[in-house]
Amino acid sequence: MADFKFSSYISIHTSTDSDASASAFNLFDEDNYSSFAATTVSSPDITFTSSNGRITFAETGMYLVVLDVPATVSAQTGVAAQIKVNGSAVYTSKYLFGINDADPFNYSFQTLVNITAGDYLEALIVTSDTDTATAENGTSMVLIRANNDYGSVTYTADANAAGSGPAEFTLFDSDNGGTVKSTLNNVGFTASTGLLTPDNTRMFLILSSLNASIGTNGQVTHKIYVNGSSVDDLPGRIGSYSPIELTYGFLKSLTGGQTTSARAIGAGTVTIGKGSTFTLLDVTNNNGTKDPQAFLSFTVDAD
Repeated sequence: MADFKFSSYISIHTSTDSDASASAFNLFDEDNYSSFAATTVSSPDITFTSSNGRITFAETGMYLVVLDVPATVSAQTGVAAQIKVNGSAVYTSKYLFGINDADPFNYSFQTLVNITAGDYLEALIVTSDTDTATAENGTSMVLIRANNDYGSVTYTADANAAGSGPAEFTLFDSDNGGTVKSTLNNVGFTASTGLLTPDNTRMFLILSSLNASIGTNGQVTHKIYVNGSSVDDLPGRIGSYSPIELTYGFLKSLTGGQTTSARAIGAGTVTIGKGSTFTLLDVTNNNGTKDPQAFLSFTVDAD
């Protein structure tokens, strides 16, 4: 948490469950609930309309979108998310594992979205077959307009299996295949290495979302590196529940020219899926001259 002085923002979270649906549905449209209730906090230039689940913008800019969906399903199926602007998808995830014997599963997604004043945004989920999904209470979405520097890379098509041995590898490295979309402002991206490099010294919110399946049942560890050294990691187990999603983040000051990347290692090969995203968002004030006056960020580095 921090006193980020963003001029445009919205936070919305539900307190009731949606109706079960086998079709793609808007997570914040009251028509998809027998009884809809949600709490919204926003700047005056962003409007949420519950009758259609749309968020409408008065200010042009690049917006960070973070979507979190605790979901139950009627049977074993896949669950994918979409972010749409003016009815067209600007972000689509891989279908992630869901099963009724072990739900709810929590799915997190994040991306940067380019918005023009007057645009509207929607968030949806859909199953991979005729089984149904229900968005549980606590489904949430946060949007913040970027004021300064940012860099984000997203797989829009699955990468190839990597890390045999097992061996650690860098996400978004072109050697691993897949299709990568980059969204950059004063942050460079080198496709041949998968590295993001900020031009300026800033405090950044670093977010990494990994959609992954593995060739051998066991643990996969999702890591964030700065200047070639690991600064934090998030382990998760992938067995028959595959593909899964691992998302985490923290605040960190980066010096201009320092490299940063997301990496992974598994018990065998790891296939990074569509929708996996690595993002740097500058959270400084006054064009980078001041850090937030109050902030807190911590990670747990032992079990």
